[in-house]
Amino acid sequence: MEILQSNLKKGEKMKKILFLGGTYTQVHAIKKANDLGYYSIVTDYKKHAPGKQYAMESYDISTLDKDAVLDLSRKLQIDGIISYSVDTPAITAAYVAEKMDLPGHPLKSVEILTNKDLFRKFLIENDFNCPKAIGYNSYNIDEIIENCKVLKKTIMVKPVDSTGSRGISIIKDINDINEISNKIKYAQKYSRSGNFVLEEYVDGIQVSGDLFVVNGNIEFFSYGKEYFYNLSIKAHSFSESFRDSNIENKMYNIAKSIISKLNIVTGVCNYEARINENNDIVLIEFTPRNAGNLTPILIKYSTGLDITELLLKSALGIKFDLDIFNDKSVKGHWAYYVIRPDKAGKFKKLEIDDYLEKNIVELNMLSKLDDIYGENDIEYGTIAIMIMKFESLSELEDKINNMYKYIKINIEINI
Repeated sequence: MEILQSNLKKGEKMKKILFLGGTYTQVHAIKKANDLGYYSIVTDYKKHAPGKQYAMESYDISTLDKDAVLDLSRKLQIDGIISYSVDTPAITAAYVAEKMDLPGHPLKSVEILTNKDLFRKFLIENDFNCPKAIGYNSYNIDEIIENCKVLKKTIMVKPVDSTGSRGISIIKDINDINEISNKIKYAQKYSRSGNFVLEEYVDGIQVSGDLFVVNGNIEFFSYGKEYFYNLSIKAHSFSESFRDSNIENKMYNIAKSIISKLNIVTGVCNYEARINENNDIVLIEFTPRNAGNLTPILIKYSTGLDITELLLKSALGIKFDLDIFNDKSVKGHWAYYVIRPDKAGKFKKLEIDDYLEKNIVELNMLSKLDDIYGENDIEYGTIAIMIMKFESLSELEDKINNMYKYIKINIEINI
């Protein structure tokens, strides 16, 4: 244990909240907890996780070790537990909350939402539109080749329980045994269980957003657009001009139905869906946590709603006035953009053109001078996350789609 600071006053009991993970994207929530006067505790198996330096206490316990986290939680007599922005510890958070009678999503529901195989089964059984998928806990290559032919379309291989798009790839040749085998091994590398799914790729615009539930009702619903590198997200936008009330209402009703069927009472959820060529909504993900990549900060800029504060309060069982949700539609044109390394090597410098710099509201640097990035980091590594404001949707999309013109990443190859 490392006690970093304490704001406790004599005779005063602060609400204790345990954060599962101390990654950079969780730092914002840890700081917010401190600002609100809560006693922040972080556990992360990584000794030097960034969030630990901001917490009042920190521990080196894996967030996936449910019983160890439960023992710690009981010892510390926590008042709330949270898996902020990440899927993998969400089951641990629900498990501890259930055992200690703390606020949280139902454990059984979280297990469904965080496992792609179980989630696809749930969607099919309840008549939701989703990609065709086949789950595996082991594999026979001949069987998989036959199933690839049945699925017919472009096929993705996904680990059932990874996070942040890691382990996902596309099979280019369904008759190439080596390619299929290698991509299955790649998926299994990022799966805690070793299980994976084959899933049809869905063409179309990807929409996503956070929603906040109070007493079983959706009180806040955000609707934005996502942009991708290859298979990992590079940007997410909220714009007052990017609205289709018909599609948005359909997505809202889908979310409402899922929440009802899974008995989600209070807290935040995140959805991802594709709008195909027929204007149908094909649900990709529905997760029991807020979006990552500083999306809560983007939501606050674009709507004025501090979803992080509400999430902390709900995790601690603190009531808040529902009037806070009034008039929280998007105003203006906002986006975050993830700057990833364009090659493997040692990071030296980031240069941003003045034409883009005027749009930047926040530049959050995750990389330090001489940080080393490997081949996998070209897809998933993060140098910085920018939060930006634009004059129009057309300016937003033009700059997001042509970011290579305005950003120069200096990577030293010979390391």
